[in-house]
Amino acid sequence: MPHHETIALSGVVRHVFAHRFTLEAGEDVWLADLGPRGAELFELESDAEVTLAGELRPSEIKVTEIARKGEAPVAIHHKKPHHGHGPHGHGHGHGRHGR
Repeated sequence: MPHHETIALSGVVRHVFAHRFTLEAGEDVWLADLGPRGAELFELESDAEVTLAGELRPSEIKVTEIARKGEAPVAIHHKKPHHGHGPHGHGHGHGRHGR
């Protein structure tokens, strides 16, 4: 499993797409992901000033902690993805009949 760099940013939420959002931090815009469970714990709002920390992935920041300006941070725990072996998760990698 690859190790992802941890990043911390402060900025303004610009666009919200369910549990993903863009964060404007200085001159940079980042795509961040709370995950469905994280979105239940922290309500995303456009124009909110936030501070976040998370794992920097190739396509986004997987948020592990987020806080509105002046508030206590909320920890976000992401469920580890289950990667089955082969097309049916049986470890064969050769289809249904193991050929």
